[in-house]
Amino acid sequence: MTLIQAELVGGKPENPAIISEGDGSIFVRDVTASGYGHTIKTKDGTFVDGKIDEWSEKATKSMFPSELKTLRLPIEETPEIPWQEDLTKWVAVDCSGEDDSDALQAAINQAAKDGKTTIYFINTKGNNGLVVSKQIRVHGSVNRIIGMSKKMWISDAGSIKPGDAVFLLENLKGQLVVERFFNFLKLGAWKGLYDRYLFENRSDHPVIIRNIAHGACMHKKPAPGKVWFIEDVAGARMAQFGKGERSWMRQYNPESPDIDMCVVDGGQVWILGLKTEGRARHIVATNGAKVELLGGVSYQSWKKQSLNPPIFTVHDSVATFTCGYYDSGTPFTTLIEERRGSETKTLPYKSAGFYTPLISSRPAK
Repeated sequence: MTLIQAELVGGKPENPAIISEGDGSIFVRDVTASGYGHTIKTKDGTFVDGKIDEWSEKATKSMFPSELKTLRLPIEETPEIPWQEDLTKWVAVDCSGEDDSDALQAAINQAAKDGKTTIYFINTKGNNGLVVSKQIRVHGSVNRIIGMSKKMWISDAGSIKPGDAVFLLENLKGQLVVERFFNFLKLGAWKGLYDRYLFENRSDHPVIIRNIAHGACMHKKPAPGKVWFIEDVAGARMAQFGKGERSWMRQYNPESPDIDMCVVDGGQVWILGLKTEGRARHIVATNGAKVELLGGVSYQSWKKQSLNPPIFTVHDSVATFTCGYYDSGTPFTTLIEERRGSETKTLPYKSAGFYTPLISSRPAK
C-alpha cells in the first residue's frame, strides 16, 4: 500500500490509525492522524507517531550512493474541463461502419467554425466502432471528444503513414480531453497499429487522456514542452515522453509482452498507481529524465514469455519507485538496472520479496 498526503481523522485514543500486519508492504508520505492514539502500529508492535514525512518498514533499496527518499516531483491535478451544458454546441458523428474519417473531420471542422466544443459518436454499425484511414486534425474551439465507449479501428491501408499520428492537435483554443473510448486498434486485428502514433500535440495547451479500456492509446509522438494528463487508461505498448515534456499519470495500466511500456527520454513523469501483466520493461528513464512511481504492481500471471529484461531501467537519470510484485513461477531476473556514467549496476529481482516500499535512483546530495 502506498499512501500520500492523507489526514486521518476520528478513531479512538486506544487505536492506531494504520495497522501494518504484513511483510513491510506499506509506504506512507505526508500523513497526519488526529483522534487516534498512534499514527502507525507495526507488525512487531512498535508505534510511529506524529506527522510522518516518509516512512516504510522495509529499508530503501539502491544500487549507488543515493538519497533514500522519494523524488517528490511537483504534483498537479488533472484539469477539469467544464461539461458543455448547451447541447447546441455538441456535434455528432454519424458512423457508417465503413470509413468514418471524412465524417469525423467534417464534424470537427464545423464545430471549430461555429465555436462548438464537444464531439461525440452515434449509430456505429457492425463492429460497434468507427473506422479511420486518414489523419484527423483537431483544432479551434473543440475541447472534448467523447468516444461513447466505442471502438476505433485504424486502417493501415489509408493515408496515415508510419511515423504519422492519427490525431493531429493544433491551433486549439484551450485544453483538450479525449475520453471514453473502448479501444484504438488496427482494423481487422486485435492489436494496435504500432508504427503509427495516436496523438501528436502541436498546440500550446495540455492534453487529457482518460477512461480508455484498451489499445495503443498512449502511443504518442514526443514533443518538447508538452503537458499530458493520463487518467484511468489501459494502454497497450509504449508511452513516450521526450525532453521537456511533463506528464501526470493516475491509474495507468500499460500492457506489453515485447515493447518497452513507458519510455521517458529526458522528460518528467509522475505516476500514481500503475499495474501491468506485461513482460517488457515497465519504465525506462534516460538522458536526464525524472520519474516518480508511487504505488505499482507487476503482476506476472501470463504464460512463460521469452523476454527477461529489467523491470526498471534508469540511465543517467533520477527516479524513485514504490512497487509490488507477483509471479506465477516465471519471475524476472533483474528488478532494476541503473547506469551512472560508465558504470552499470543491477538489483536482483529475488531481493525484492513481494514489495519494495522504495527504490531510489537519485544521487545523494
